[in-house]
Amino acid sequence: MMNANEKRTLTTGGFSVPLAIFMVIALVASVTSIYLSIHYYEIRYPSGLKEAASSICNLSSFFNCDGAAFSKIADFQGIPLGALGSVLSVFFFFSALFPSENWEQTNKSLSLINLLGCIALFFYSIIVLKSLCPLCTLYYVCSLGFVIMYAKFNNGPWFSFKLVPTIVSALILAFIATCFYKYTHGLNDKQTVISKKIINEYMSLPKLEPLKFESPYYLSELVSDPSAKVKISIFSDFQCPHCKRVAKEMDLIIRRFKNQIAINYYFFPLDSACNPQINSAMHPFACRAAMIAACDPKKFATLHDEIFKYQDTLSEDFLSELAQKNGVKDCADKKESYPFVEKTIQQGVAYNIESTPTMVINGVKIEGAIPPIHLISLIEDLLTK
Repeated sequence: MMNANEKRTLTTGGFSVPLAIFMVIALVASVTSIYLSIHYYEIRYPSGLKEAASSICNLSSFFNCDGAAFSKIADFQGIPLGALGSVLSVFFFFSALFPSENWEQTNKSLSLINLLGCIALFFYSIIVLKSLCPLCTLYYVCSLGFVIMYAKFNNGPWFSFKLVPTIVSALILAFIATCFYKYTHGLNDKQTVISKKIINEYMSLPKLEPLKFESPYYLSELVSDPSAKVKISIFSDFQCPHCKRVAKEMDLIIRRFKNQIAINYYFFPLDSACNPQINSAMHPFACRAAMIAACDPKKFATLHDEIFKYQDTLSEDFLSELAQKNGVKDCADKKESYPFVEKTIQQGVAYNIESTPTMVINGVKIEGAIPPIHLISLIEDLLTK
């Protein structure tokens, strides 16, 4: 039986079940943080004027990775926090492969600091960002796992940095941080050039005539002030895949700018059932979905998100159940909302809208989607003028 004062370690006693669990946690944390680093660069620094890369963890407006990737805490001086997390996870994994009491003690101290940082990030996400990155949360859980494993199987002090492991760890972290710093700032320079090009293109486009019909359908109460300095009108179709992508990206724009901008929605279903500009039922449920969403402006944002969420499986039954659940079935069945849908379509016709999504930003028409990083740059530029 082990004496209470006897030295106890996790890695130096040979291979064991706890050690295997620790290594699995380290691998999961490494893969997770590496993916988050890759996604950070993909979404913040798209290679061209194409849609930003999607993330496997964009589950909803609350559970998504994009909000974290675009936040002020996504990096430190251009160094993604995910990259720092991956380095620490690799340290922990290699300490299991090559056991050393000094390395284990230093890593134990690093694990506690890492967990405290994760707790701070978790509460920042909930309170400030009002969203939560699922994969970040998985890393937080792994960080808790490291601390639990060290607490249970290592009875050394929590803050005891050994000289050699501390120096080596600091040098490795400094080297990797420097590489990421240079890489990120190089991308920043390239991205600035692209953003300036987009802003110049925007400024060269003609302004449209003022809106004949001001849509009362706003994506969020946070962006519903028509007097906001930047006004974005989105002409969209509920069965258009690219429109779904823009709808998701608008969540990010709303969280970032809030009442500095106004974003309202114009129904432009590519369906001949309600849009006389369309010769066929290209999207057979688009008009029905528009009628339901247009019934009550106060319920529009909820219906908008729900319809796009289930875009791939839209059916008459689903839409009827959705209308019933939200108390607008009678309105939709009697087509009471048709005049409003018709007015938004007519506004689209007046603006020569030919495809969705199309955005009109302060009177300038932009067809197709803009990567969020460039749209953010454009909005920031307009807010300064």
